[in-house]
Amino acid sequence: MPSADITRRELSLGTADSTTGWYATSYTETTIQGDIQPRGAVIMGLPVGGVARYPHTLYTADVIAVGDEVKDANNDYYVVKSADQYWWLDQFSHYQCELEKRSPYALRPTASGTWHLDTDSLKTDPRYRHKIWLDDNLDPNNMELDDGLTNASVITCFSDADYPLTQVFLTKAVDGVFSIDRRAAKQLSTYNHYPYAFEETVPITCYAIDKTGLTATNLIEQMEQEIRHVCTDHPLGSIRSIESTDPTFTDIGGVKLWHTTVVIQYKRANDDYTPTVPSLTWGTSGAPDGTFVFPNCFDIQYPNGVPNVKLLPINRVGNINQRLGDTSLTVKLFCDLDVEPSAKTWKRPQATSPKSDNMEWQVILDIKHNGAIDEPYQTLTLDWGSFDVTLENFNVYERGGMRVLEVTLQEYNATSASAQTVAQRYGIT
Repeated sequence: MPSADITRRELSLGTADSTTGWYATSYTETTIQGDIQPRGAVIMGLPVGGVARYPHTLYTADVIAVGDEVKDANNDYYVVKSADQYWWLDQFSHYQCELEKRSPYALRPTASGTWHLDTDSLKTDPRYRHKIWLDDNLDPNNMELDDGLTNASVITCFSDADYPLTQVFLTKAVDGVFSIDRRAAKQLSTYNHYPYAFEETVPITCYAIDKTGLTATNLIEQMEQEIRHVCTDHPLGSIRSIESTDPTFTDIGGVKLWHTTVVIQYKRANDDYTPTVPSLTWGTSGAPDGTFVFPNCFDIQYPNGVPNVKLLPINRVGNINQRLGDTSLTVKLFCDLDVEPSAKTWKRPQATSPKSDNMEWQVILDIKHNGAIDEPYQTLTLDWGSFDVTLENFNVYERGGMRVLEVTLQEYNATSASAQTVAQRYGIT
């Protein structure tokens, strides 16, 4: 005889993962009575009849909740996406549930395992970096319930958990959720096309629902302001700025799930890249103090001309070139001051700590100062050659939200270079 027995797998949320913030999921199995029908099937045995409107529709009079799973006689698993109650006048009739057939693969592990680390042993995932950024800096006193005295209970987690967010509010002592997502990254390249940094876009969505003593829109606004507060107090390290906010709500069955998305523009160094050029060796002649490698040199320009004088004798058609020798080569370096690899920082010493410099471009001040006293030249090394130079000009300014160091250097020759080849003159190897 046919059986209406199916297995309900009731969802429970356990301990939150330390990296993702997602709760561990477990399922308790019980037997319930139900019928799973494909879309379009007409069920006439129910008190009011029914049409299966979902790709997989479950009819059951037993208790079931969104996020649960059901298993049929064929051992096929379905996730419950909605659970609508149907009544016959004042009598409960049944649930009609939208099901989504789940693949036969295993569920997510309880712990998320080992993640990719940079040289500072920090996880490189931008969601995790922002989770830690918030966890370390959120002030609970700035997010309160309606009484203005009780701190709201908030959590941070990655977006797109494999359970309904409503279950967090229903089964955990949570008032607000910071859900952290990520979008496509943009590469920032050096002048010779190495990726020295990445610009990431990280949306952080604040969620809350109305509860006794909690007005969701009030808490959402406080959560948004707290992100701005953290961004104001901690803008450096990896560069962050707020791009936009988007307040709205979602109807989840007679309840409004309020949410505001704060989009963070996030810029961090590429830890896999360590620059070696351009570099500048400075110090007194014959006894250099050290070599400085410029991090994040994104552009090099050579604004040079040839000093030919064009003579125009009387009655002559066409000029006569009067060659006056050659000028010293001018080189302009443009560098991003905002980020740096751990192995080659802006402040000296570049590869170790503690730092003796107080600001990123202090080495340029050293060269400017000492070059006027007893340093006749410095040595510039590029990816194609190495030759002596003098500092002619430098500037620090902002361009497109980036702090830029612009350095102008000019070739130095104690004697005429006319007896040298081009390769000898510029150290081309």
